Amino acid sequence: MDKWASEILFPTLYLVYALGALLLFFWITKAINSSFTKAQDVLSTGGLWWIFAIVLGVVTMLALVGLSFFNGWFDDTRNLEPFFWLLGFIIVDVLLIFWLPTALATPKSMRYVPPGSMLLRKIYGG
Repeated sequence: MDKWASEILFPTLYLVYALGALLLFFWITKAINSSFTKAQDVLSTGGLWWIFAIVLGVVTMLALVGLSFFNGWFDDTRNLEPFFWLLGFIIVDVLLIFWLPTALATPKSMRYVPPGSMLLRKIYGG
């Protein structure tokens, strides 16, 4: 299990954290530097948010599968149960690293673009 953690788990987690922070930085920077005159322009940025979220999830899952394959973890002698658990935790990481910060911290006119941000802002009063 220690070998799996050092070869597969930690590189995958480092990737999801680094890529998530980078995409979060791009999103917040875009929100700060954007000025919109029409609501339609603001709503059109929702597609960019979804692209960022999907890229984060897909790239991380591909890295997990690739690392597992190239390190020989898909042969018949290894237990694959941790692999499937990690796929679920990647989704949780995407939610905690990208969705939650963007839903709570997106400034200015783009603050309601991330899904669920209006509800979250009502709950915490922001």
